[in-house]
Amino acid sequence: MDMAATDWRIWTPVISALGGVVVGSLIKLVYDEIQWRRQRSQRRDDQKRIEDDRDRVRAHAALEVALALEDYALDCADVLSDNIADQYDQSFPVREMKPWPEAIDWRALEPQKLDRIRQLTVRSRIVRLRAINAVSEEGHIPGEAPGIWAEAAGEIGLDAWRTAEQVRTDHGLPPFTFSEGQWNFPETMQAHIDRMTKIRKDYAAMAGNLPF
Repeated sequence: MDMAATDWRIWTPVISALGGVVVGSLIKLVYDEIQWRRQRSQRRDDQKRIEDDRDRVRAHAALEVALALEDYALDCADVLSDNIADQYDQSFPVREMKPWPEAIDWRALEPQKLDRIRQLTVRSRIVRLRAINAVSEEGHIPGEAPGIWAEAAGEIGLDAWRTAEQVRTDHGLPPFTFSEGQWNFPETMQAHIDRMTKIRKDYAAMAGNLPF
């Protein structure tokens, strides 16, 4: 009997067994790789879904904040207009800001951006108190009250409007737009503030030129 043939017959089952092990291992490696890639893709999809949900909640909260601030700015513009109108013989104090909408999820907003938003309430109260003190102090001329309240309304209203603009910018929201013919109330407030600033500067210049 040929020894080579005998050796081959002996090693054939061994080689076949080893080949099966190698093939099985390769199949398992391929299967594990496919599963790993599938799981990684699923994790990425899950993470993206979580981030998208978080972004939607943040955008919704930011929109509610911006709308509330814009609504308050409009209230202030109304007060300003009433105080400078000729048909009224009384003054109109600046109204306090309405409570924030309950739908706002404040936790969705970043602390750094949230700080300026929440401080607006304090800033508006400071301006209101300053106006209240000005119209109630001893020696105050009653006819000056409308002008005092008009300027306070413009200052607070512009602060609210600019804060709303910043909120929209920070969160990728479209800017507030006015349709043709609509009252651009921020421009009204800015024009009044600019006019009062110019009057003060002119008055200061005149006072500085007096000979006494």
